[in-house]
Amino acid sequence: MPNFDAANLALKTICPNNELKMDDQEMPSTMVFIPAFRLKDVLNTESTDIHPAFRINGKEIPGFWVGKYQTKHYNGRAYSLPGEDPSVNENMDSFVAKNKAKGAGWHEITNAEWAAIALWCHKNGCEPYGNNNYGKDSRETSYKAIPTSLDNGKTGRVATGTGPVSWSHDGTLAGVFDMNGNVWEWCTGLRLVNGEVQIIQDNNAAAASCDHSASSIEWKAIRASDGTLVTPDGSGTTVGTVKLDW
Repeated sequence: MPNFDAANLALKTICPNNELKMDDQEMPSTMVFIPAFRLKDVLNTESTDIHPAFRINGKEIPGFWVGKYQTKHYNGRAYSLPGEDPSVNENMDSFVAKNKAKGAGWHEITNAEWAAIALWCHKNGCEPYGNNNYGKDSRETSYKAIPTSLDNGKTGRVATGTGPVSWSHDGTLAGVFDMNGNVWEWCTGLRLVNGEVQIIQDNNAAAASCDHSASSIEWKAIRASDGTLVTPDGSGTTVGTVKLDW
């Protein structure tokens, strides 16, 4: 596929950590590689433990690929592409299914992955801007993106990746765009059950074999005293676990 190879080479020349990844129907998505880091790299700790986003089913991974853009759905599949009106108004099961439909290795972004990127941003002083104020960021006055929908006569959604580089996670053209604002997004591997915080351990939610259903045994509650994971009681009332007062 010479055209694909040329496009990928051009992309990587400008953004070395970016790559066009093909699904099992040879359709591309633009992806960004996030290399593994330790807890001490992003938190106020001396722990050299790997961040949980880089551990799947007990095995450490060198990093993960994340969509550069909020996804657009075509033919029952999710694609990370620039200049698109991102897909909205679908539930989590729909987003999970549309990513899995792309073939081996594809999955909806997990809470562990999202948190890892967010912590990196905070540690490195790169809090991303985005469409959180009718087509622009509330902290900026002139930068705007291409509108794709209206909200009460004002800009609602904007086309993916059309904002300035301050809208990427690392403040460069190579970063992940639109993590701040534009549309509500789903992350797997974290839920609340009647206020009880439950997670799927590490980044196991990224595994193709992971069961995300409500009754899955993968869901664990967090013991408040020491952070260990325990099997929840099913009602959100597990004794001694982390709960949010809502």
